[in-house]
Amino acid sequence: TQAAAKKQKSNLRKKGYSPYITKITSTINDEMWYTVRIGRFYTIDEAADAAAKFAAKEDVPTKAQLVLK
Repeated sequence: TQAAAKKQKSNLRKKGYSPYITKITSTINDEMWYTVRIGRFYTIDEAADAAAKFAAKEDVPTKAQLVLK
């Protein structure tokens, strides 16, 4: 939910991260999903490395994703 994403964003900000929220529409059922993301990287390898470190430190699942704009 949007409320859960905002709460997660707030919690991560308190820990010193710079999170932001994006909205995506599910291709399965047209539901709106809110994702919390951290960082912008030049390569998928940089993103994957940062995701692995974040997952280990914060004990949460992560996913590095290529976003084209």
